[in-house]
Amino acid sequence: MRAAGRHRRRTRRARKEDAHERDRRTRGPHPDAQSAGVADPKRRWWLIPGLLLAAAGIASLAAALPFGPALAGTGIGIVAVAAVAMLAVAFAVHRPSLRNRILAGLMALMAAVSIVLLVILLGAGVRG
Repeated sequence: MRAAGRHRRRTRRARKEDAHERDRRTRGPHPDAQSAGVADPKRRWWLIPGLLLAAAGIASLAAALPFGPALAGTGIGIVAVAAVAMLAVAFAVHRPSLRNRILAGLMALMAAVSIVLLVILLGAGVRG
């Protein structure tokens, strides 16, 4: 009979699986997973619409340059910096949830800057 308090011996397979799991946790993700870059379709889902939004914002603000060069130029700069930041985040941030939140925030920033400045510029152009 077994003594009370002694645990059952684990099987060799269970010990091997535990060691494999421990190694996997300490090593981190597979090296190919980190170097996926833009080839990862989920990154492209954010980059393609985000860069199209940036192009539309820059084009519309460039068209509004005659109404207020300083304000339109500032808007173009902000949208361009946000677009470059989207590219940097897509390559640098590996955690998908964090990366998606940052990319969504940058897209919202680009949209808000473009719309607000266009309303201000076109409103000033109609009055003056």
